[in-house]
Amino acid sequence: MQERARAANIRKPAWVDLEIRDDGVTVLCVQKTIEVRKFFNINPAGLGPGWEQRLTAQWSRGQCREPMRAAIQNGWQIVEITRFPKFSGQPGGRELRAVASCR
Repeated sequence: MQERARAANIRKPAWVDLEIRDDGVTVLCVQKTIEVRKFFNINPAGLGPGWEQRLTAQWSRGQCREPMRAAIQNGWQIVEITRFPKFSGQPGGRELRAVASCR
């Protein structure tokens, strides 16, 4: 896991497209947690109702394949932390912490 994180972090921060930036990966072995950080340069209000649930479900679907599925089944938390910029009414910006869940 550490090697994958190191490889991912070589290019951070990296703009995936005009709206999404990859801010890196952290592996916390003692806590059995992998954190993937992203920045979405959009107003989450424009994503419509239920956006938090949709992004969390999308994250879970993407992580519930090997090798992450095995890690999740062995007690690891695979987390995506998505930050949004500051907009009026949200002076500190928004953040979504999505924890992958496989069925």
